[in-house]
Amino acid sequence: MTIQTGTGNVGIGTTSPTSLLELSSSTATNLLHVKGSGSWGTSILFISSSGKIGLGTNNPSYAVHVQNYSTTQSGMMYINSALNGSGKGLVIDTTTRTVSENNVLALEVISTSGTNTLAATVGGNVGIGTITPTAKLEISGSSNSSLFTIKSPASGSDVS
Repeated sequence: MTIQTGTGNVGIGTTSPTSLLELSSSTATNLLHVKGSGSWGTSILFISSSGKIGLGTNNPSYAVHVQNYSTTQSGMMYINSALNGSGKGLVIDTTTRTVSENNVLALEVISTSGTNTLAATVGGNVGIGTITPTAKLEISGSSNSSLFTIKSPASGSDVS
């Protein structure tokens, strides 16, 4: 461990840290593992040597993997854009994709039963009940029940 005088930078695995805290290793599987207890299990924050980040998991499967073990919290992620209308809360940027990838999913919402409920492709198609929408909006269902309903804001009843 190195603590640089003058800058106060701390290096673990490096003798010349360039930031307040720098972790470096060519052999370690885990770069950082912050543990705790509570509804998120014992892994609070985990960073693998390949750069994957786990919140609530020490085995991230994706670049950023959030695992919530709580049954009392209402959501896994909260994004609050306090930019007074001048910014966006969430941006999924697919500009690096090619036209041949227009059918690749940029967003997918999966239900508690493991089935797709909502999908949006890189090309801008949105599917409800399908992960392969072929139109700007495609609604797919497996029963004869109503696939689309418009409610009146005043009465709450269906609009014909």
